[in-house]
Order: sequence, then structure tokens, then C-alpha cells
Amino acid sequence: MNIELQPTTAMFPGLMVHQAMEAISELRKEYRQLAIDCVQICPQSYGLFTEDTAYSLQQKYPDVQFQLHSNVRIAQGKKPVHANNKGNWVHQYLREYDRLSTILHAPVYSLHAGSRSESSLEEMFDTLREWNERYRTTIAVEGMYPDRRQRYLLSSWAEYEGLLDANVPFAIDVSHLNIVAHVEKRYDLELTAHLLANRNCMEIHVSSNHGRADSHQAIRDIASEWWYPALSHKNQKTWVFAEENYGLWWKRKQSQRVVGEMNNHLQH
Repeated sequence: MNIELQPTTAMFPGLMVHQAMEAISELRKEYRQLAIDCVQICPQSYGLFTEDTAYSLQQKYPDVQFQLHSNVRIAQGKKPVHANNKGNWVHQYLREYDRLSTILHAPVYSLHAGSRSESSLEEMFDTLREWNERYRTTIAVEGMYPDRRQRYLLSSWAEYEGLLDANVPFAIDVSHLNIVAHVEKRYDLELTAHLLANRNCMEIHVSSNHGRADSHQAIRDIASEWWYPALSHKNQKTWVFAEENYGLWWKRKQSQRVVGEMNNHLQH
């Protein structure tokens, strides 16, 4: 199975978006499975994402589709927005995400499910339906994973089954499913395949972890991951985004470059 992975700026946390694009270009020399047809802009990037940022990316990378994910910083002191939040302040942010996504010609904006303390699962689905009637850009909810305090909606196999029946746009992070599988001691490949094949699956996110935390580790051998066979069933229009953290790799590359420049200077 030949699955192309698309990069995200989450691969290089702490870099500005244009810096992350440079790092992605360098990484692709070694990471052969990494394409660059679409790049997802993530909240791990430093600095504000503005209209000027959107236009400059389009000018420099005209053949690349860009789209926004979760709580990309669009304002100083911005509050996180989740799929079950309500109030005028939420729509102030959603209007801006919609505007920026329209500039980018991005078909989808994805965000996280939110906290159980703020709504039920069905209420969150209703809110998402309302938003998708209101905004031009499709808004997709990303499924979560269990933690000790059971804070997150959409964090169990039962709730992921409910997602299939809800008929709302969604994003699946298979590393989140790995935590669900580890906690529930059930590696549900069949349900995973149904989720990825569903017409409402707008994005797939991949990285590795040990089933205890969303650590965004690099995938050493993608074919050895239990969820890998499910990718063969994916909706053909759905991008698969790599969210592995290559921050240390980039720092080493930068250090090697500095040392090389110093050596060249000394030789001359």
C-alpha cells in the first residue's frame, strides 16, 4: 500500500509558518513518503496567522493547498475554540477562521471535540451541524482520547461509533485511537476502517505513541502500526496528515549547518 503523507507545521513546533515550510522542504529529502500537495497549519506554530500570512504562503507556494487546524493563533490572547463551545466570542473566531480559510481556498477547518463539562456528545453534534449551515468552510470535529479525568468528548470506541451515526464532518487522528485502544484493551481495526472510509471523514492525522499520551512521536515503521491496514479503506478524497514531531531533528540539522559554515570559514 502506497499512502502519501502530507506535512503539518506541527512537525516543527515553535517555528513560524514560513520557517516550518523551509524545514518541511529539508525533511522531504529524507522522508520519502512525505508529499507536499497540502500543508496543514497547526497551533504549534509560533506567531499570529493573518491575512498577510495567507497571501504570502499562496504567493510563495502556488501549487500547495493550505488549510487551518484547531486553534491556530489568529489573535493575541486568543481563547481555545472547541466544537461544543457557545457564545458570541466563539463566532468572532469562527468568522475569522472562515475568512482566512476562504482566502486559502481551504475546503475544511478542523477543531477538537471539547470538554464533557460543557456539553453532552449529542449537544456537540448539534452545535457542529449549526456551524456547518452557517459558515462557508466545512468545520470538522477531531476525535479525542481518554485521560485520567475523562475530560474529553469523543474519547471512547462507543463514542466513535456514535460519530459514524451523527452524520457530521470529522477528522480522525489514529494516534488518538491508539490511546483509546490501549486504555480499553481493544484494537478495533474494523471500526477504524469504517471511520476512515466514511464520506464525512475530512482528514486523517498520523503519528506514533505508546498508548498512554498523545506524544506525536515519529513513526519508525508505519506498516507495523495496528491501524495501518485501515488506511487502505480511506475515503480517496481525504488527506492523510503527518503530525510527528521532528523538532529535535531540525535543531540537529541547524547545528550541523552552523558547524559546516564555521569549518568553511576557517578553511578560507
